[in-house]
Amino acid sequence: MKTITRKELYDKIWSITKSKTAEELGLPIAYLTKICGEHNIPTPTSGYWQHLSWGRDVEKTPLPNPDVDTTIVLMPNEPVSKVRKKKVQQTNYSEILDIEISKTQEENECKHLRRCARAGKFVVDFNKPVDSWGTDVDKVVRIFPVSDVLKTRRDIVLQTKAYLRLKRLSGYEQMQHPDYNRLQTHLDISTELESNDRALRLFDAIINIYEALGGKMRYDKNCTFIEMGDVEISIRISERSKRVELSEEEQRYGGKYKFIPSGLFRVSLWSGPYESMIEDTKFAKVEDKLDILVRKSLTLVQNVLDWREQIRLQEIERRRQEEERRRAEERRKQIEKLREQELNNARGMLSLLKREMIVSLIDIVLNRYDSSDVSDYESDALAIKLRSLQNMFDPNRTAPIESNLTESDINLLANEFFAG
Repeated sequence: MKTITRKELYDKIWSITKSKTAEELGLPIAYLTKICGEHNIPTPTSGYWQHLSWGRDVEKTPLPNPDVDTTIVLMPNEPVSKVRKKKVQQTNYSEILDIEISKTQEENECKHLRRCARAGKFVVDFNKPVDSWGTDVDKVVRIFPVSDVLKTRRDIVLQTKAYLRLKRLSGYEQMQHPDYNRLQTHLDISTELESNDRALRLFDAIINIYEALGGKMRYDKNCTFIEMGDVEISIRISERSKRVELSEEEQRYGGKYKFIPSGLFRVSLWSGPYESMIEDTKFAKVEDKLDILVRKSLTLVQNVLDWREQIRLQEIERRRQEEERRRAEERRKQIEKLREQELNNARGMLSLLKREMIVSLIDIVLNRYDSSDVSDYESDALAIKLRSLQNMFDPNRTAPIESNLTESDINLLANEFFAG
């Protein structure tokens, strides 16, 4: 006789779906639905699992009266022997034949779908709308399950298997191994020895799934990448650790806790500023969540593409602003150049006016000397000097001046004349 608490049944149904819970507990789905109704246990809808598979946050319907944690007896009125006897009585050769036929049909369908996958039928077209990206995810995950035994002949998986064996040796022994350098390129796996085989089988199935969806795998030293479209996603399988408190005797020689392998896997994805993951839980392993993993990776691709588009638009805006600043700077320089040119013209006109005024003043002085009673010698000497000075300041002169002064020097002299 099986029993389960109300809270445990609620957690199990919301972790692995109601149908899987019924299969795990060995109950008909109708009987499980009846139990949930009798004990007021809410069950998720199909839309809940669809949103969850895309990596979206979905709220669970809370358990009413959570303090009432009654124990539920499963199939209490039928002994095990009676149930077995009923099953034997109901089973006949036609049913066995139907089961075998359905298995054969399913195997043939999987073979056909694998051929379609290798032919590229399920390749994701990133040029189509986002909603169409995950159309064939469930089919691909179903036809490439995680095998119970590692049967692959894929080079990278076998190479990683050899590398994980090599890690058992000491550092010096590893470096002396003839295949040490060749084995540095391997799958990104960080698990303990007992979990290595499971990690290899899981990674092999993941590679099959992504290659069927059109992804390309790339392997670097200690890194593994999935190229979906033009987006590169890093992927890693790691094993979570469990913290255990040490005894008082052990704490004398170290810390308070030690970390031991938990056997729980985590598959991590990250690209650019975005990351995502799936983990083993109490009720489901990552092998049962590969469809969620693929959908999360497609969501990651969408986020990276949106991020790139945002950066592209920001770059366009930055260049536009820089171009506006450059044009504004050019206009400012042109205005300053015109202002400087106008100022120079004004200065030139002012200097020309000053020199013409000096020439006019010298004319006045010469006219006065011509009518004065000064002796001819003195008048002639002074007149010669004044005419020479007049010729030097005359802006319209044709004959060169007999002096080392430049036009700038003469303009300065004219300015000093009026300043004084």
